[in-house]
Amino acid sequence: MSQNSEALKFDKYVYDSVHGNIGLTETELGIIDSPIFQRLHRIRQLGVADLVYPGATHTRFAHSLGAMFVMNEYLERVTRDGKPIAFDADTKQKLRLAALCHDIGHYPFSHALEFPIQNHFKCLDHEKQGYRIIMEILKDYLETYKSQEILDIMKKSVTNNVYPLLISSDFDVDKLDYLMRDSFQTGVAYGNVDSDRLLRTLSFDAQGTIVFEKPGPVIENFLLARYHMFQAVYYHKTVLAFNVMMEKIYEQLVEAGEIVHPKDITTSTDEWMLARFDDDCVWQAMHHYLSLKKGDYTSVLIEAIFRRDPLALPIPVALPADQGTEPAEYNKVRVLKHFDQKRKELAKCCGVPQEWILPCLTPKPISMLPDDVSVLIKHDNNPVNIQDDSALIFKRLGPIKFYVAGIYCKSEYSDSIRTN
Repeated sequence: MSQNSEALKFDKYVYDSVHGNIGLTETELGIIDSPIFQRLHRIRQLGVADLVYPGATHTRFAHSLGAMFVMNEYLERVTRDGKPIAFDADTKQKLRLAALCHDIGHYPFSHALEFPIQNHFKCLDHEKQGYRIIMEILKDYLETYKSQEILDIMKKSVTNNVYPLLISSDFDVDKLDYLMRDSFQTGVAYGNVDSDRLLRTLSFDAQGTIVFEKPGPVIENFLLARYHMFQAVYYHKTVLAFNVMMEKIYEQLVEAGEIVHPKDITTSTDEWMLARFDDDCVWQAMHHYLSLKKGDYTSVLIEAIFRRDPLALPIPVALPADQGTEPAEYNKVRVLKHFDQKRKELAKCCGVPQEWILPCLTPKPISMLPDDVSVLIKHDNNPVNIQDDSALIFKRLGPIKFYVAGIYCKSEYSDSIRTN
């Protein structure tokens, strides 16, 4: 710990499978014990990825505590121009609270249902929903702190140029925890990160630019870990198949009146109504629907989830970003409209019911190099922009980006679609 940094008083410790003991202050305990935060116990970090990786049953709750722990590690080690930065206890608490609450607005099954909730049902994205929860509900649990102080850090509306980089950048506390946690829980070793070395080499300059002082291979390790986790886990073709199925099931359940419309929930100020908006409410609606109906489109999809019977991927569509085939501005909604036309053509020529031809597109392209251009690497006191650092092995291969797109269908129709 920096001798210039004020220590916080921890009233309790919880044990975490990734980081060990995590200390909690009185203010943090008040937030954690609230119904709206306890809800995160019932939201899987990786949605339905446990149908592919059985160990992926960890939650947004564990990740939120982990991100707060990593924030504390950053604050104890971060330097500016090679000298320790001193943080008073009040500042440390605000930054820890921002990390703790960064995922408070996530919807059931995390990212798996965000697209239909945001686009089909016109609700806020999970970040903006989180801001609303902090302002309207968590304000009653923050004690002497103000919701706006926490939001200013999360929304990068503060004058200190270091704070926003800790909470939202290519090397922020969120990414470091989820890579370590998701790798550990799924058993996929590609996500292992040398967090100790990464933090020891991290610094900032006077302009607030991230600087790594003689990082050695740790930067490459981190970037490769993130890239490979997207390939192996987040954008795994079977994980995406189950995501597509859950999206369609959720839309059908809402439209059938089997579950409360998300607009009614996300605009409510009733904490208990919001606290019940979790994975369990969707599972319960699925069970209830099956008790009433059999053989229709929705019940067949639900039964397939319960049997772990994913949709097939007869037509993968490779769209490498640096090959000139990525749209000028990546927009999932716009690209899916193009796929929708393809879907209608396939249904007609293959004699396949259109509802069983489902386009799938990942939310965004993933780049090997960070999107944040303000990252410098120092080799022998010579700062080089990470985008131009020829010492990175994969930089010599040229820009590497990818996203996954394809047409999924019920397995019995796969051969018909593939041959047309």
